Amino acid sequence: MLDLLPQPCGRRTFANLSRPACGDGNFLVAILDRKLDRIASDLASAKSPTGSRAEYMLFHALEALASIYAVDISKDNVIGGTPGHEVGARTRL
Repeated sequence: MLDLLPQPCGRRTFANLSRPACGDGNFLVAILDRKLDRIASDLASAKSPTGSRAEYMLFHALEALASIYAVDISKDNVIGGTPGHEVGARTRL
């Protein structure tokens, strides 16, 4: 399903993702992983701008995380901690 999403336009452009009915966050984690892989790929190919690698990674990792928005009607799906929903979407991210 994720392979059907369009590729971001710019090198550092992260599309905002809004996910209603996020469930326990499996889809959200996969999206965040892809965004973080892209940042790592930029670093490996020396596309990172000037500045320390740690600063670059931290800034863009936070940018990637902040571009994901999710809601669910079930509090258990978001928070977790109940049988069947031990780990919620909030904890996963």
